[in-house]
Amino acid sequence: MSVVSITREIRINAPTMAVWSVLSTPSQQPVVEPRVHLVSEWGEPGTLDSGYELAMRGRPTMRLQVTDVVPGERHVVAVSWNGRTRGSQDARLRADGADCILTYTFSVEVPLALRPIQRAFGNRQLGRWLDAVAHVSSAPHGSR
Repeated sequence: MSVVSITREIRINAPTMAVWSVLSTPSQQPVVEPRVHLVSEWGEPGTLDSGYELAMRGRPTMRLQVTDVVPGERHVVAVSWNGRTRGSQDARLRADGADCILTYTFSVEVPLALRPIQRAFGNRQLGRWLDAVAHVSSAPHGSR
């Protein structure tokens, strides 16, 4: 196995805390990605050791557990499925005027032979997901 890490940065026309709320609140995940279903959650959202499980048709249920957090600045989760940690998601946020700069790194274990495919697929999917995070974060309250 080998780890593929993909990092993207995006400017979001929303306050940093609005973006933070979308990233750290489990119930917002199906809003950002309608193909997922929130199965369960535990702990206070956005706090150390809190987490949630997401299901997507045809894929194993993912368990995401917060491993590092600074509210409004950093949100890091370990991603597991089939009882084993397979990767992580690392969100770093910083204010730039009224906007938020979000730097997001997604890392996942894959067989060595699949690295190029995972990198291409991951880049495309991460770009789409970040665009959705931006859309939900900048939507007027109540229309999310």
